[in-house]
Amino acid sequence: MVDPSKTKGALTTAATAFEEELSHYSQLTQELRSNPINSQKLLLRAQRSLEASVQCDQRMAERVAALAEAMQAAKQAQETHALATLEAAKRIQARSEQLGALLSRFASLGERAHTLQQPVSETIKDGETPDANAVLGQMREIVARMESIVEDAGAMADAAQAGEWEDVARDATSLRQQVQSARNKALLVIQKLAPIAPS
Repeated sequence: MVDPSKTKGALTTAATAFEEELSHYSQLTQELRSNPINSQKLLLRAQRSLEASVQCDQRMAERVAALAEAMQAAKQAQETHALATLEAAKRIQARSEQLGALLSRFASLGERAHTLQQPVSETIKDGETPDANAVLGQMREIVARMESIVEDAGAMADAAQAGEWEDVARDATSLRQQVQSARNKALLVIQKLAPIAPS
C-alpha cells in the first residue's frame, strides 16, 4: 500500500525539481539565443552555455521521469483512498441497517411492555377484584406475555452486545429489568387472588 504522506512529499519534491530545472533550462536557452558571438571570449562563453544546456536537457529527462513516477504513485494513492472510502461506505451502510433492525425490535418490545404494564398497575392500584377468577386468568396471561418479553429483551440485549451496540444493549437490559419487576408485581397479585378465587 502506498503511504499517502510519502506520496505527497515525493510528488512535491519531483514537481519542484522539475520546475527549477525547467527555469534553468529556459535561462540557458535565452542566453544562447540572445548573446552575441563576436569575440573569442564570447564564443567560449557560448560553448560553455551550450554544454550546460545539453547537461540540463539530460537532467530534464530525469526530472520528467521522476515526476511521472511520482504522479503514478499519487494515482495509486488516490485509488487506494477510493477503495477505502467505498469499504467505509459499505461498513456504514451495514451498521446502519443493523442498528435500524435492533431499534425496530426495541420499539416493538417497548410497545408490548407498555400495553402489558398498564393493566397490572391498574389492578394493583384499585385493589378490587369483582371477579377473582377472571382477574386471575387475566393476570396469568399477562405474566406469560411478560415472560415472553423478558426473554425477547434478553435475546435482543445479547444481539446488541454481540454487535457492539453498547447503548442499545443497556436499553434492552433496562427494559428487561423493568418488565421483570412488573412481572413480579403481577405474581404477587396472583398469589393474593389465588386463595380467594372460586375453584
